[in-house]
Amino acid sequence: MSGTRQAADAALEALAPLGDLELRRFFGGWAIVCDGCQFAMVMDDVYFRVDETLRRKLEAVPGSRPFSYVARGRQVEVCRYWSAPWSDEEQLVDWGRKALNAARRQKDQAAP
Repeated sequence: MSGTRQAADAALEALAPLGDLELRRFFGGWAIVCDGCQFAMVMDDVYFRVDETLRRKLEAVPGSRPFSYVARGRQVEVCRYWSAPWSDEEQLVDWGRKALNAARRQKDQAAP
């Protein structure tokens, strides 16, 4: 599984209304970071970092799924990241805003 630079650039452009964003290499894809806070990644799709509330909302969206990959012959799900529909850029920005807020809350809770 990998994310192309072209897909990452397109996601970055679509999510630009959220603020000063940057791309960073992230395993086989790209992380999207805002003010030092990673809130999304681009692999074969855009996956947003979720908290419990956002995860439940995305679970209800047809086609949304947790990030997964195959390791040592078995499927591994990373439930901290969920895909969101990209058919409507305004809706994608809304999901991104929710994910950024969730990532910031998680970062604040983890701070000593």
